[in-house]
Amino acid sequence: QPLAAIAHATSSLFYFATTQLYRYNAPPHDGSWDQPLAAIAIMFYPITQRSKRRNLLCAAISAALGIFAFVQCQVETKVMMEPVMDYCVNGAEAVRAATKGKGPLQLAGYDAMPYEAKLGGTFVCLITQFLYRLTQNGPAGFITWTATIVASLPLGMLMSLESGRSGAKGPVMYPTIVGLLAQFLGISVSFPVVWVPSYLLLGGSRTGAVPTLRPYAAVYLLPPIVALTYLAFNLDPASYQWTLTAGILGGPLLPLLSLLLWKLKPKAADAVTPDDVSRGALASSNCYLIVSVVAMAMWVTVLRASFAEYGLSSDAMKAGMWFDADPAVRFMAIDAVVLFAGALAYVASVDPVDAAAALLISPIIGPGASVGLMLWGHERLIDGKVQAALKVTEEEKQLTKKSK
Repeated sequence: QPLAAIAHATSSLFYFATTQLYRYNAPPHDGSWDQPLAAIAIMFYPITQRSKRRNLLCAAISAALGIFAFVQCQVETKVMMEPVMDYCVNGAEAVRAATKGKGPLQLAGYDAMPYEAKLGGTFVCLITQFLYRLTQNGPAGFITWTATIVASLPLGMLMSLESGRSGAKGPVMYPTIVGLLAQFLGISVSFPVVWVPSYLLLGGSRTGAVPTLRPYAAVYLLPPIVALTYLAFNLDPASYQWTLTAGILGGPLLPLLSLLLWKLKPKAADAVTPDDVSRGALASSNCYLIVSVVAMAMWVTVLRASFAEYGLSSDAMKAGMWFDADPAVRFMAIDAVVLFAGALAYVASVDPVDAAAALLISPIIGPGASVGLMLWGHERLIDGKVQAALKVTEEEKQLTKKSK
């Protein structure tokens, strides 16, 4: 098994390195093969021109995945959520007054936690109970929740950047709304069902420019997510600090932070210059790289927790996180898997080979870093195309001068 894992890791990284090296360093039009390994990488050279048919297919697959996640999550958590819903809708305020916010109460066989109503009322009550249940289910709760956060990190950056790209229109321009839907319906529903089809079919733009400061501003939205995830699984659930953490992490406040990007608006599409596109692409690629590093670091904590609890036994892992798992854990397992699948559907709409590469390297560096690296590559490719076009234009000018 260790040898097989090493072989898998080596082949995956080789595949990624050669394809990226060829795509960004060996122009396909002039027949030059001066870059190392470029001749090998040609066999993997992707189709980079997106077609309407591919967009439609990827959007349909993504939406189907999200709908499946929504239905399956309802099935898995129905028994768990019925008493929670009763508590939050009918008896939450009375119980909070009685306990004065101290410790868990037993309500219909379930530990009912106080919640911070100012952060979102009944909905925050629901998410507080859900998060409490995850914290009480050992490593499985931490693993599935953190894996979902890991997968979501590059997608949050993606939505923040594409909403500010010149030429974008429709729902893509409003990541805050998509984020709020993610809190209410689950990110495995809002991203695959709402954002991906909206981007591919209604208003996404791959040729526009992103304001140079917008990617770096979006990076500052990451620390609260990472910090709150750590606190949720390390603070005492009986403390008010934990109650506040749960309310912020699962409530509407967190997605509202994206409103800070509202002032960093793009130029009008007809006012964008090639230099604008190039600068925005470089800034975006840098930030995707930062996100990938953060996501990979969080993935390491997931692997450590998984190995400590289950070792190398796949049967123990499947039992702990699905067959014998609490409904809250199964909910998050669905969330993580479907969210990553939705991310792959988006990546495939740009380049199917990149989606395959992301899938191959995801067990090693995690779903967030694997998707983040592909998004980094897409931005580098945009910059490369702009620079190539500028170079051709400059050469044509030189030839024109010489001919005169």
